[in-house]
Amino acid sequence: MAPEAVDHAPATPRALRTLRKVFSTTENISAVAGDGKETFVATGRLVVKVSGAKKEMVAALLHPKEPILGLALTHNGLLFYATSSGVGVVTPGGTAEFVKAPNVAIRSVGDNLYILLRNSFAVVKVEGTGAFRSAVHSASPKP
Repeated sequence: MAPEAVDHAPATPRALRTLRKVFSTTENISAVAGDGKETFVATGRLVVKVSGAKKEMVAALLHPKEPILGLALTHNGLLFYATSSGVGVVTPGGTAEFVKAPNVAIRSVGDNLYILLRNSFAVVKVEGTGAFRSAVHSASPKP
């Protein structure tokens, strides 16, 4: 879904005019993140990426131990996830958990990630998330 101009005039306010079904499942959906071109949907330990006009689905992440409870997609295209015990990042080079903390929630604004530490009543702002792309890539094993 993306706001569309109600009229073709440049100063016309934008409004949500249509709804499109992107993904359907019989499983409970625990989190969703997207940018209008790609949509990430978490159900249990699985995160699925839905993209393209044909709604192609690809598994983006299968967490080995815990259900995914939150997703956040930054402007630079990095997908972050939250579980009951922490926060991690998914990149083409692999995944890495970088925060160990219970009861967290995540949100992204631009290229910044915000982590709510509910037990501490604190919010941590992570700037420069683009560095995770190269850090995870360089830490992944070479073939």
